[in-house]
Amino acid sequence: MNDGCLSSMIKVKGLNNKNVDIPEEEFDRFKALLNSNILFEDGHEYEESRQIFNHIFDRKPAFIVKPTGVADIQTCVIFAAKHKLLIAVKSGGHNVAGHASCEGGMLIDLCKMQSVYVDANTKQVRVEAGTLLGKLDHETQAFGLAVPVGTVSVTGIAGLTLGGGFGWLTGKHGLTIDNLLSAQIVTSDGRILTVSKDKHTDLFWALCGGSGNFGVVSSFLFQAHPIGPEVLFCSPMYPIDKAESVLLQWRDFMAQASQDLTSIAFIYRVPPSLHFPKHLHDQDVVMLAGVHVGEHKEAQKHIQRLCSFDGLVHDATSIIPFKQVQQWFENWNSNKVQPQRFYFKSIYTNQLSHSMLKEFIDGFRLRPLSTCKGNVSFVIQCLRGAYREIAEEATAFGSRDTDFMLESNLAWIDANFDDANIAWGRALWDRLATYSNQNRIYLNHAGIGEEHNQHLKKVYGKNYNKIRQIKKKYDPMNLFRKNANIPPAD
Repeated sequence: MNDGCLSSMIKVKGLNNKNVDIPEEEFDRFKALLNSNILFEDGHEYEESRQIFNHIFDRKPAFIVKPTGVADIQTCVIFAAKHKLLIAVKSGGHNVAGHASCEGGMLIDLCKMQSVYVDANTKQVRVEAGTLLGKLDHETQAFGLAVPVGTVSVTGIAGLTLGGGFGWLTGKHGLTIDNLLSAQIVTSDGRILTVSKDKHTDLFWALCGGSGNFGVVSSFLFQAHPIGPEVLFCSPMYPIDKAESVLLQWRDFMAQASQDLTSIAFIYRVPPSLHFPKHLHDQDVVMLAGVHVGEHKEAQKHIQRLCSFDGLVHDATSIIPFKQVQQWFENWNSNKVQPQRFYFKSIYTNQLSHSMLKEFIDGFRLRPLSTCKGNVSFVIQCLRGAYREIAEEATAFGSRDTDFMLESNLAWIDANFDDANIAWGRALWDRLATYSNQNRIYLNHAGIGEEHNQHLKKVYGKNYNKIRQIKKKYDPMNLFRKNANIPPAD
């Protein structure tokens, strides 16, 4: 308990980055109110809970609480607000910018809140905020349903949703936030609110893309859709020297494609995995991945062109379970054991031009291969269909007026290369920014420390000032600042 066993004070990092001394008796009263154990830096469970996806961050909270329900979240928030404590919230801990951890403060780890209830009649799904996408998919697919969520099954539902939520169903059903019906949230004053389009409408609007700025969400209610259990997964591969030609043809194809098809292009080095033929191992390729949710025969006919461009080296396009598609990234990851360090960066654009593609592909070719080895993927998401049908002012997320989102995802193991790899990633995106009409980033893939006010104003556009007013209303002290932080209005 830090030095609580030697003195009458518990030291916890405050909002001003200075330690707050809490009398041990008061801390004991706080513990007595909880239905959960408090973890301190003296056990395996603490070590496991403090770890997050991106091992660049090795932060040690003063203590960790694992709530079993909203009452414990409320108790934690009231205590943190009273003492002005630094607070972080962890759903899956998958945010690459490290928001789900804090040094010396209070960490609320929601990992014990993972219940999923599916109402087959209404096709609505209530999900607790600690749920990982893989469990959500498992439960909904039992009913032939799916909630539009992300593409990595170990991602936490809360961070993904509050940031927007792209995935394999974006073209057909939009972002995760476009399928959010309501949420239960604990605000900085300790209130437990259920928010929707009919209740606390301003806060519900702000949650749809406003990150974790407004409180601790304990559960979500989503609208699910009939999907699967099998879908057509499109996966033709082409050699890297054909990448520009293939991506230009893919761009033109997608401009006329059915809304049933969501497609994401990947440039990466094929790992030595059983999921790929041996002759492709350690080869750089571009893969035109996609999920078509329509009738299978029509789907196969529709995507045939994507699988017949010049230079095809492999095509594993097939009808497979939707759950398998959702776990595709984990299945071929060549490094599942060693802790990895990550730098993900993104930008929106309407120009998938020759010059931009050349810059993007050259960036992949010139990646820091000696340090990142094969764990690099460059990604282009085609944004169309239902995603584009939502007006800018309808959600806090901001404008939907771009056709593509580009990402570079770097991963490495050795901490000695942190600075060099991050600097390389930032330099690439400084060059690519000239091709973006707004130089907007996706906040769930915003780099590390780049979500400052200048970027936030571009991300949210004309919604920014409204979000700041809502932040002031529900979190005037900026208690919830471990996120893509939006300052309260003056």
